[in-house]
Amino acid sequence: MPFEEEYETFQRKPEWKARKQSNVNESQEYKKELVEQGRCLCSYYIRNRLRRAGLLNKKVTQRLRFLLEPSSDVVYDVFPALNTMGEELERMHPRLYSNVSRQLSRAPFGELEDCDTAPMLLNLVAKELLKNNITWGKIISIFAICGGFGIDCVRQGHYDFLQFLIDGFTELIEDDLLLWLSENGGWIGLLKHIRQKNTQFTLLGWLTIFVIFNIMFYFISNIAKQIGCHLYSSLF
Repeated sequence: MPFEEEYETFQRKPEWKARKQSNVNESQEYKKELVEQGRCLCSYYIRNRLRRAGLLNKKVTQRLRFLLEPSSDVVYDVFPALNTMGEELERMHPRLYSNVSRQLSRAPFGELEDCDTAPMLLNLVAKELLKNNITWGKIISIFAICGGFGIDCVRQGHYDFLQFLIDGFTELIEDDLLLWLSENGGWIGLLKHIRQKNTQFTLLGWLTIFVIFNIMFYFISNIAKQIGCHLYSSLF
């Protein structure tokens, strides 16, 4: 290699290292934002679940007020869709997402014996759910389970457990969801996923339209024939 090329290569190395370090810093900052956004989304979801159950009171608001400050506009954009889909999931499977601690805990009546019980059970269920693959549907299901635990905490009078529950969800994001989220557009990727599903027509969708069209055509043609026969008989 000529001396000039070698010198230029050497000169470029610090710049390359600086760019690489900058990219690393940006990546770390982005992942940190994803964790904070997920934590805030979880807090909002629990609060909304408690409101729907008629359990939102002063004590709950005091425990959650420091956790409800959105780290970015992403939380405002994503939460309505997340909440709507979570509500639909809970409506479809009401038994699954209510009395969660009683279903999972061995304690009498599902009593949450200490602050670590709900986060531990949430972690066990989530790891089993995410064992094979991660999807947005599974992530929404985890939010719904977390909301169910939130209701159990309040009904049992353990208001202080709410923060530990949200901390447990945050750890779950860091340990199991962070890489997937960063590769799938972050939390805003949920909105893109919903829009994509809404705009795509499956083969079943087209077949359904075809069948409906044929049924309508059949009925309309029969009605037209009956009207035609009635008119013919009345005229002649």
